[in-house]
Amino acid sequence: MHPPPPPDALVGSAFTLCYRGYCDHGRIRTPEPGSAPDFYTCGADGWGPSSLSPGCFVRAEGQGSTFEATVTACSPEARPNLDGDTVGLRLEHDGSRLVDHTRFVRYTGTYERRDLAPPVRVHRATVEIWPSSESGKTCESGDCHAGVHFEKIVTMTAEGAGMTTITACRNQDCASFELTLWNWGDGRGVPYGGGASMVGPFARFAPTIDYGPTGHGAYRLRLDFPGDTRLFTPGERFAVDWRADATGAVIMKADEIVTQYDETYPGGRDCTPVACRAKTFSLADR
Repeated sequence: MHPPPPPDALVGSAFTLCYRGYCDHGRIRTPEPGSAPDFYTCGADGWGPSSLSPGCFVRAEGQGSTFEATVTACSPEARPNLDGDTVGLRLEHDGSRLVDHTRFVRYTGTYERRDLAPPVRVHRATVEIWPSSESGKTCESGDCHAGVHFEKIVTMTAEGAGMTTITACRNQDCASFELTLWNWGDGRGVPYGGGASMVGPFARFAPTIDYGPTGHGAYRLRLDFPGDTRLFTPGERFAVDWRADATGAVIMKADEIVTQYDETYPGGRDCTPVACRAKTFSLADR
């Protein structure tokens, strides 16, 4: 959901999440001590008895906010997820209702919950709500991963081992981060780990990296410049320079001006009236 007020103005706002007519309630809270600024969570006080396991967070997006909420209902006794299931979201702020939205979902994609006995096949649906989204629609599930993305599979080498430094720039705004991907021993690369990290301090457009070994002597790397889809405009420049500290060996290097974004409307224009703008660059191992 994309409410127009900034996150700090939403503190204390009440929301209700509903699934198949069962609802839970919560409030938006200020960031916890030590957490990233502009990362607001949902208070546990006020949850209802429906056991939907709701969770959410709020972050800055352009001049407003992005509010991401999830509900999970996948116990072995639960009725299977069926297309046409009803989900709903209400958000009340300063005595007025910012959002009162109901949607009938079509599921896409499944995954298995092996931690349950017996294991349960869970269906997944994503709902994207803008202030101008029409309520009461039946919509396909769809994700929006707005932004610019660089992807690469890189072979582990002795020259690339040890500490590396990544510098990522959007126009003239740059951030850096240090990371060890693999070490070198007995004539081969030894994976150091994998995961996800933010490049530089938290900011509205802070780049992030996702990385991990492929199991075939290589690493998969992904650098993302996320943000408000409305603020990605043609003509912007995105660059990455990722090198090994000891040797200067290039891990990932690119410098691109995005002349046109790929635009999609997850769930259709009635359900997602704002274009999801994204551009992905697949880089060769070099």
